[in-house]
Amino acid sequence: MYAGLRGLGAVVYEAEAFGGQLINLYPTKPVSNFPAQPSLPSRELALRLAEQAERFGAELREGRAVEDVAPADGAFRIRGSLRRDEARTLVLALGLGRFTPRRLGLDDEERFLGRGLAYRLPPLEDIRAKHAVVVGGGDTALDTALSLAEVAEVTVVRRRDEFRAFAHTQDRFSEAGIAVVSNGEVVGLRGDERLESIVVQHPDESTVELPADLVLVSIGQVPDLSGSEQWGLGLGGRRVEVDSAMETRIPGVYAVGDYASYTGKVRMIATAVAEGSTAAAAAERHLAAVA
Repeated sequence: MYAGLRGLGAVVYEAEAFGGQLINLYPTKPVSNFPAQPSLPSRELALRLAEQAERFGAELREGRAVEDVAPADGAFRIRGSLRRDEARTLVLALGLGRFTPRRLGLDDEERFLGRGLAYRLPPLEDIRAKHAVVVGGGDTALDTALSLAEVAEVTVVRRRDEFRAFAHTQDRFSEAGIAVVSNGEVVGLRGDERLESIVVQHPDESTVELPADLVLVSIGQVPDLSGSEQWGLGLGGRRVEVDSAMETRIPGVYAVGDYASYTGKVRMIATAVAEGSTAAAAAERHLAAVA
């Protein structure tokens, strides 16, 4: 969008669905920290951002993984899964890469997957569970529990005696009166054709069995940026350092969002949006300088 405002052409590659974590990991999670939107489902926010980008002339290539990027004669050659392109500047909005949900590590995990066990919150209208358990103690776990509480009885199981979520999220959670099992680890899944209950173990090795016909595991994601580390840009690691113009050590290459790192950074959606605007302005200056 910000490139289009400045009269620049932009092509956006996305290996999965546009929206990154918003749509690929947490499509039904409510976003409440975006300006002018008290609460909006992640998927809806992602779709609105994509639609706005297209209105400003961006070409969106969904499901098109980038296999290699390398400098070439003052530009950058991009090899995608279906075609090759050339660009004079690059903005890397790689997030933390592709994600794989962190699993519980139990023998029966695969057997109950899709049969009461899930790693992403399904649409609320599709949920028929009566007893839901959310495993985790971060923001996503609490947001998931708050959403599930609209359609089911919910219990949260956390390994610690405190949550790791933002204070505002914890306040909303406390007000909802959702049950919590602290200092507990899920050590067993029970049921026949579908999940029926879970076994939680405490540090003293005592156990408790909880009814659960739906378990949402929210204990984190395992990021994978191995693909981009093989590109010809020589930018390795989970994050890349940028200056105040969001430029990396390579002239004409910018980084924004979770992939960009600098002193004092606040990792919020609003921050990433601002970084995109800054990168577009810097790219315009770079193109004018090398013209």
